[in-house]
Amino acid sequence: MTNKKTNKIISAKEITVRKAANLNPHTMHTYMVREFILGLRPRRFLQSHIWKKLHDNRLVHVTESVKTSALFAEANDPRHEEAHVVAGYFYTPSAVRGSSVATTKFKWINQTDLRGVIPHQLVNRTAVKLMQGFEEMRMYFSKDFEIDKESRGLRMEKLAASFPGEIEGAEGERANERKNFLS
Repeated sequence: MTNKKTNKIISAKEITVRKAANLNPHTMHTYMVREFILGLRPRRFLQSHIWKKLHDNRLVHVTESVKTSALFAEANDPRHEEAHVVAGYFYTPSAVRGSSVATTKFKWINQTDLRGVIPHQLVNRTAVKLMQGFEEMRMYFSKDFEIDKESRGLRMEKLAASFPGEIEGAEGERANERKNFLS
């Protein structure tokens, strides 16, 4: 699912360590060390991820930094500054009114403390890339076209029933205009 651009970000030269291991079917630990600019100590991200499917088909995924992990003994390197992250991801199945296409509402709450003095230019550059993976997944799994096509068809049927003989001609003219414009 990753493309060249995402792979470049995931395996960027500033990320020196990236590991993940499962504790059980609902818990995972991740370990990442990221180098910043010269003069800043590398930041260590050691996190525990827990997810659970709720009774109403919602999915909750929570992550929080942990001090130590039995899975990653090398994570206690004193040369790395510990970063603290707390995040919550909430996935809720939803439906668009008048459409048979299923959708998922995604809500993400994140708080990160990188510890120490970090130049604001570095924070601004990094913040842009933070949601990139989610945005690429959203685009990859997007059902917007199917939803729009179906809901537009329903609206056109209602308009055609209200104004017989007028809508089909106008819609056909617009389709020809679009076709001629694109060619």
